[in-house]
Amino acid sequence: MNIHENARTTPASRELLVRRILEAGWSVCEAAHAAGISPRTAYKWLRRFRDDGLASLRDRSSRAHRQPHALPDDWAELVEYFRHFRQPARAIGEQLGLARSTVSAVLARRGLGPQHALEPVRPPCRYERRRPGDLLHLDIKKLARFRSPGHRVTGNRTSKSYGAGWEFVHVAIDDHSRIAYAEVLPDEKGDTCAAFLHRATSWYAKQGITIKRLLTDNGTGYRSHRFRDACHTLELRHLRTKPYTRKPTARQSASSRPCSGNGPTDAHTSPALSARSTSPDGLPSTIRSDHMLASITSHPSADGRKFVNNGRRNHT
Repeated sequence: MNIHENARTTPASRELLVRRILEAGWSVCEAAHAAGISPRTAYKWLRRFRDDGLASLRDRSSRAHRQPHALPDDWAELVEYFRHFRQPARAIGEQLGLARSTVSAVLARRGLGPQHALEPVRPPCRYERRRPGDLLHLDIKKLARFRSPGHRVTGNRTSKSYGAGWEFVHVAIDDHSRIAYAEVLPDEKGDTCAAFLHRATSWYAKQGITIKRLLTDNGTGYRSHRFRDACHTLELRHLRTKPYTRKPTARQSASSRPCSGNGPTDAHTSPALSARSTSPDGLPSTIRSDHMLASITSHPSADGRKFVNNGRRNHT
């Protein structure tokens, strides 16, 4: 039930009103004055309670009990029949002699207003490489730093953290096994991406996975000469998504989400996740926990933290 902001009573207060009159022996005027309503309104709720009990103390629909001018059901079925021939509301109204607004209202009630509602539901397109290492997804998640708590904590939107800088989470996920490797690095330049690729492939090799192909987007770091040379040195085939098309990019988007809407919880967060790193300009930085992370260590050659995920996604 959606109670408007100026409502004087709620189902609980109406029940209290009725019980004061019937059980406590209050007069109707006294109970109405205590509830801040008129005696006439108090008599209304008392009458409804005597007729139908507690269920009658809830708000009723404002819809009329009788609608003599409503469109009959057989006409509504006819409107739906014409809609399945992909005719717009204007054409249906002209053929049946109905107003366009009437036809649109019928289609909206039956969920046939949008054009895509007439299409059959397509199953989600799922794919998976046959062997680990056949395809490695790379992507970068850009996170803003902050110097002080924001408005979600303080309630004050005037305090900003302008110029606090950014952190870049470089993530690699194996397409078949769903094993993820991530590091928090200071930028997304070609040198940084190439160094991350070397460390990622080395870590996967220790897990018994030999990387053969890469899939990235068209970021500047992945199009740089240093990254191309790194792929050539590691004998990796580099695949990039076609620009400006809805093709599958690196699958780090789902892995970068927090474990809940309120952020990471104790059940999903390692104690080491509370550690803070320092950026080259001396600004403190923080990182939110990945809901799939299994362990966390530090890398001596990287300015940040390294995350390892051994989780496997359930495919539908």
